[in-house]
Amino acid sequence: MDLKKGEKVSNYPKKRKSRYYVSPYNESLKTKNDFSVPETQELVDAMYNACNSYCSTRQLSQINGYKHVLGLFVLGLNKDFNIKDINGKYLANFYRTAPGRPEYVSPVSKDLIYHYLVLNKKYKWHPELNIVTEITFPFWNDIQNIQHLVIPFLDGSKNPYKCRLLKAHTIESSGNLVLKLLEFDTANRFIQDLLLEFYYSQHNFIPRIYQSIFFNRFAESLDYHLPTDIYGFNAETLLKQEKFYISIRREPELENRFFYRFILNKQGDKKTISIADGLTLGYIMSEGLAKYYIKGYKYVPLNPNEPVPSIDLWAISPNGLEQKTAMDKPEHLRYLDFTRISNLMIRQAAKQWFWSEAKAGFDNRYRNICYIMEFFEYRDSLRSLYLDKFIQARAETNLDIANTVLAEEVIMYTNKWNEKLTARSYSARVVPLKLFLQFMNDNSIYKTEIAAFEYLNTSGKGTKPQQEIMPVPKNDFAKLIEILEKKAQDNTLHMLYYIIFCLNTLTPLRITSILDLSDNCLVEKRRGIYALEVKVKTSDGDEKDIQISREVKRLVEVALSLTAETRQKAPAEQKHYLFLVNNQKDFYRSIPSASYRKYLHECCVGVGIPSYSAQNLRKTYYTNLIENAIKKNVSLMSLKELTGHANIDTTENYYVKENIRNYLEATYGVEIGNMPVIGTVVQDYPEAKNEDIVNDGCGYCRNPECNVLGTANCLMCKGFITTPKHIAQFQEAINVLNKQIIDNDNPHDKEHLYAVKRLYAAYLEQLYIRKEEAESATTNN
Repeated sequence: MDLKKGEKVSNYPKKRKSRYYVSPYNESLKTKNDFSVPETQELVDAMYNACNSYCSTRQLSQINGYKHVLGLFVLGLNKDFNIKDINGKYLANFYRTAPGRPEYVSPVSKDLIYHYLVLNKKYKWHPELNIVTEITFPFWNDIQNIQHLVIPFLDGSKNPYKCRLLKAHTIESSGNLVLKLLEFDTANRFIQDLLLEFYYSQHNFIPRIYQSIFFNRFAESLDYHLPTDIYGFNAETLLKQEKFYISIRREPELENRFFYRFILNKQGDKKTISIADGLTLGYIMSEGLAKYYIKGYKYVPLNPNEPVPSIDLWAISPNGLEQKTAMDKPEHLRYLDFTRISNLMIRQAAKQWFWSEAKAGFDNRYRNICYIMEFFEYRDSLRSLYLDKFIQARAETNLDIANTVLAEEVIMYTNKWNEKLTARSYSARVVPLKLFLQFMNDNSIYKTEIAAFEYLNTSGKGTKPQQEIMPVPKNDFAKLIEILEKKAQDNTLHMLYYIIFCLNTLTPLRITSILDLSDNCLVEKRRGIYALEVKVKTSDGDEKDIQISREVKRLVEVALSLTAETRQKAPAEQKHYLFLVNNQKDFYRSIPSASYRKYLHECCVGVGIPSYSAQNLRKTYYTNLIENAIKKNVSLMSLKELTGHANIDTTENYYVKENIRNYLEATYGVEIGNMPVIGTVVQDYPEAKNEDIVNDGCGYCRNPECNVLGTANCLMCKGFITTPKHIAQFQEAINVLNKQIIDNDNPHDKEHLYAVKRLYAAYLEQLYIRKEEAESATTNN
């Protein structure tokens, strides 16, 4: 019906109802200022201010829900209510029982808890609640779920002294930041803070179950005897915690090793774990720590100038001067159990032979000593069965059978392997045994019957046919490279595998030499002509240049680009690898050959072809096929370079020692790597005497008599000591070595001289560090 202006509806009620609605909130407005206890009034006022803040950013339904719950709370309070009577259980009970929908009760409860805790801290009603304030307030604005993150502290279901909140990403790579309640088995705040600092230094995601186990049972792993500072963590605590965590689960044990790496880095120069404990950082981070250190294997750096270690369980690695093949990497540990040899004289002889008599590369030396141990274990088993028969057979001789290696024992051992091994494998097993037995005979350590040596000849032995390594058929090869190309688009690691595969096919290099390539392996021989400088598998570990095609050059450049960011973060002793990866939370290394072998196998299975090895690929020469594939993928590789890895600026926050190392390596053309400094480098040596000067003035000898063997250098002796005053002498020594390297035509001599040069540079680095420390101390004072 249309109405004219000013005209009323005929049936409109004469008395309109008021627009005031009776609601808990509106009713509470009438009395919200009537509380007799000032502190109660202060809390109520704070709640209404919180309501205004909440309602300013919410929708109408949320506003009404919040006001409804708040009104009921205020109306439920007596005018003389004293809020000091409120405690944690009261607040928790309000959250659980307040009338209203949960999504409205929760924000009111959160505001009530917050403002009460603020007043409680101000007026000191319940000191026991201050810990709740301490652990929750730094994260208060991020707390969404008070049921799990706050209420358990108030109702007593969780001990707030043993809990902390941790802010991190969810497991997904693009996950949001969330809060996690982290529980400890100790109220020790130093330990809690230390573990949180460790966690934030390692992770940016919320803890997984195994990581929570590490925190939940940390104090228990130390029998609740907790260190009071970071220097209380040592080899003893490490061993105790390793035994504890490995008995529970492998993953928390791994977390424990990362924790000790964090501790050692935090300790700086005052480390409580050292070689004296049979440990190094490399050993701690190795996969063998849990298996071997618990059993008593101690770290031993191979140094023939030092006495043979008296212990029987070795976790041994080669030193820089012992590296003769691509496989002899100083970070590689090998484990030797000399207790496998029951006779103590032979056991000591085996140690001595391995330590200073064997001349093979480290990995071959390790293999050889294992074969020798195997023989003596076999000999013990023979004697347990046939010793009486041996004695009967030799009844008419004067031979000391109990203390002699008998011909029968050698015959039975060699016959065991004759048909099982190829001629090459047979020689690799028998020749070291022959050399070792001859060594014991020559040095009157333990006798071997002369007739036994006749049966250690290798001519005509090892009758198993040699299995020929065949190239990959062309059709299979095409399928294999297709899947490798496709997977290379997934991530950087797969692209590196693809590059390794191409080098495996396009160069004559063994896979160990490829994976040992350094970041400076690419050299320009003449304009436009490039080569790879590689360590090849020879007895002397020679380096040689392998001329390469443009495609191979491009592959190496892309590998350098893809690993640039990782290399910048890696420790100095690992960063030189071309195929550098960081697979295990800051555990840097070159891609292991086992990983490449596994990846290659998975690719073969994926396209339904036989499982081919790196050896098969080395025999494969479809160069046109693979070079065309590389050309097709140039654009893909270029895209990879644009992801931010190609040009990483050097950070300005390098440590002093990093700047020094860069300077020395650039100035003297040497890669220091992990060359060990066996002697002592100090800022000053007051006990210095002119008669003790050695190595053309480079330092002093502290030993009463010289114990350096053969052509070895004084710098490889623990008795050597030097100070920054001798920097000029070291510089001159390096200049002399440079001239000797240039003038020498013998590749083996060049390699040795370069290793000595690295040793001098390693000492020079330490001398500059000591000099820098002294100058800094003077400046500060």
